[in-house]
Amino acid sequence: MSRITNLAPSTSTPPSTPTPFAGLIRMPGQYLCPDGVVFDELERAIRRHLFKQVLPSLKGRVERYLIVQGARGTGKTVSATDASLRYGFAVALLPASMLASEHEGGASAVLDAFMSFVAETSRTRKMRIAIVADDFDLSISAADNQTGKTINSLLVTHQLHQLADTQEPRNFDDSGMPIIFTGNNFTTMRASLFRDGRATWHTHRPTLEDKLAIAFQLFNPRSYEDRRVIEKLVRAYREESVAFWRALHSDMMTERLDDIIARSLPDVAAAEAEFRRPVPLDGAKLWALARTRAKTRPMSFL
Repeated sequence: MSRITNLAPSTSTPPSTPTPFAGLIRMPGQYLCPDGVVFDELERAIRRHLFKQVLPSLKGRVERYLIVQGARGTGKTVSATDASLRYGFAVALLPASMLASEHEGGASAVLDAFMSFVAETSRTRKMRIAIVADDFDLSISAADNQTGKTINSLLVTHQLHQLADTQEPRNFDDSGMPIIFTGNNFTTMRASLFRDGRATWHTHRPTLEDKLAIAFQLFNPRSYEDRRVIEKLVRAYREESVAFWRALHSDMMTERLDDIIARSLPDVAAAEAEFRRPVPLDGAKLWALARTRAKTRPMSFL
């Protein structure tokens, strides 16, 4: 897969001053999901957005923000992060919960400190960095009938306007520092924040073929009969999210763990060897687990 080549990492060490942001940087190769399925349309949108940031002829004339919107559990943040890493950028993760403060101006101060830290990390390590803001529609910049607007939310929104318009800070080589926002509902955001000229949009909708690829990768069917079981299962539950298939695989592994625990194997090594041993796919059990998983929903016992 093609990628944008960073310069060799600097031999100098990052600043030793303690910072709450240090653990939020991922370097190329440090994938969130190394064996994850690549969504071709989303991958192209990410690579296109990143490539525009490094072209000198487009300096200051391209949208700084890319908005990746879509349903819950479709792998938006993981895909955006890993696509950026595959393309040669480091990634700074910005959780929505970080932009919160009880003090007036506190949230915008956090955002300012975060951006300064990312810019300094780019200079120190000689790496281009993209920022991925996870679940940004849950941040204080969103406002609905229940939450409304606060001084902090207005200040952060204004600061994001400035980041889009000034294109500062930039990466170590004066290329743009792109920001990718992921979320489920951006209708609660101020319209001016992601208007034309500041942001481009991508709606992530995994296809049936995407879900088939994920299920095949997770369950690794070894025979024609097993493949048919997986195909029928995915078609029957095609409306379920991408996360459903990972959860279903976890359910299947839990069943195996229960069996291993019941057998009282002598030590962890023996249990691990048994757990890793390939076993035939039990289609009936998998269908039963899928029915249970699909019916599992939050309940109120009040």
